Amino acid sequence: MQILAEIINNLPSTSVKDIFVGVFDIAVESRNLGIATTVTEECLPHQGIQNSCPLTQMNMQELAKFAFSKNWLEASLGLAAINSALPRYEQQAHQINAKKLIEKYGTDQKVGIIGHFPFVDNSQNKFSELMVFEKYPQDGDLSEKMIPEKLPQADVVAITSTSLTNHSLEYILEYVSPAAYMILLGPTTPLTPILFNYHINALCGVYFDEPQLIKRQIREATPYRKMLGKRYITLLKEDF
Repeated sequence: MQILAEIINNLPSTSVKDIFVGVFDIAVESRNLGIATTVTEECLPHQGIQNSCPLTQMNMQELAKFAFSKNWLEASLGLAAINSALPRYEQQAHQINAKKLIEKYGTDQKVGIIGHFPFVDNSQNKFSELMVFEKYPQDGDLSEKMIPEKLPQADVVAITSTSLTNHSLEYILEYVSPAAYMILLGPTTPLTPILFNYHINALCGVYFDEPQLIKRQIREATPYRKMLGKRYITLLKEDF
């Protein structure tokens, strides 16, 4: 978990203002509002968050270290805390979503995607080959067990940021070709240049300018893809 450790060790000191653990997403408000996808246990109910005392009385380092937990609810909370404490890079931010970036670099190339994102089905004709790896494969997907064999062939690799939550990112990175263009994407993505030290070329995440609106939607179990008030942000390695 070297990547998480480096991110957490470089977090600024900031107080925790508010926390909401929702069925689809978790929100933490500190320096900014940060969210992370609520990752569920495999066919099991959540274990619950242990030793909350309460959570808003923890300092940011304590809250962020939940990201190391093998309890996925706690790990999701830790990622949301990380995202809330990170500084914003408005000057370097690009208003381009992950789909456009994958299509830009992946046209006529072999593309590997970790996670079956909704845009996948509408983009596959642009690539010479599309490999989608899933823990629970849908029609046409590959099992995640095929990553060691197939992923090294990809010219462009897009990885769901929940791989940080379930601690699989570093395993996946072992099988990415050094020549591949790599993207980390999703609402859980920590928008920090620290990740560029790990062969990642682009970070596709979100900034939120209306915390109350976002928290209300999380309370009301609005799915992330239908959530209003989010601003898609892409940070590119070459800008740092």
